[in-house]
Amino acid sequence: MHCARWRGALSAELDGELDAAERAGLVRHLGACPACAVWLEENRRIGRRLALRSVEPAEDLHARLLPLVDLRTICGCGDVCRCEPECTCGDLCACRAAH
Repeated sequence: MHCARWRGALSAELDGELDAAERAGLVRHLGACPACAVWLEENRRIGRRLALRSVEPAEDLHARLLPLVDLRTICGCGDVCRCEPECTCGDLCACRAAH
């Protein structure tokens, strides 16, 4: 049974992405392939368990990552301030505090 080629269809089925013709082909395959039927049921169970878990709010990644970035590489100014008379670099301007 060329099960590896069916894994994408099985995943699409879990996500509700198969059309009627694709689903019919998958149902035929599942009828002849116990391994894929088990895979599908195990992944449905995992999906149900994940859906029931509470999720803790993520920490503010912006606050964690911003100090790690050299803003001059993002800012349109580079090493020399080019914000005169008005800044066009946006919120991450490296020289905005100087104005």
